Amino acid sequence: MKKTLLLFVAFFVSQFLFSQDTILKYSGESIVAKVLEIGPLEIKYKKFDFQDGPTYIIKKDDVDWIRYAGGLKEHFERQSQPKSSTQNSTDYYGAPATNNRYAPDNKITEFGSRYRYNNGLITEREMQSMLMNTKDKRIMGLIETSKQAHGLQFVGFAAIPLGIGALAFISESSTTTYNAQTYTYNKNPNQQTYQMLAFICGMVAIACPIYSGISKHKRIQSNREAINLYNQKY
Repeated sequence: MKKTLLLFVAFFVSQFLFSQDTILKYSGESIVAKVLEIGPLEIKYKKFDFQDGPTYIIKKDDVDWIRYAGGLKEHFERQSQPKSSTQNSTDYYGAPATNNRYAPDNKITEFGSRYRYNNGLITEREMQSMLMNTKDKRIMGLIETSKQAHGLQFVGFAAIPLGIGALAFISESSTTTYNAQTYTYNKNPNQQTYQMLAFICGMVAIACPIYSGISKHKRIQSNREAINLYNQKY
């Protein structure tokens, strides 16, 4: 029974881990997403942690491969030659850099879940890409910290299977068996083991959303510090 419950918890954790698509760009950037459509030139997707949000578009030539939720990995070949490092890079949506909003005399300000820049709205990833292009070590370090914290926000989802596992262990620890010879009910001999497992699963389940919240705060704070540095220097 112990092995069955552990397998049960592992199953739910694995279902979460493999329910997301992963997009890897040639630049090395990894995007956790839900792929919606793959066209001749573009790929449409939504952010995995905000699937009710806007649909994003990326140039197919910028994508190295996609690993889908079921484990299938699809590679993409570039239809055109990549630009040299001396040329302007492409922005988040794949449009030429000459069309993006990057300008030294513009400030970045928060606007809800997005950012206002050059009389328009940009996404968090666009903002981060822009700040990374400054090549400022302090700004780049803060953006990297924000990206790492963003990935750790998904830890909160693990609380669901862990909570279910804790309840299952509690239920198993309370079971009794009837002894017909002594006419008595005997406690489960592994009661303490199941109680300990239930305690561990319960504590980790509580810690996951807390850690997720801390990571979200760290991500937002790192973005703000990077933006403040950018606004001061540029």
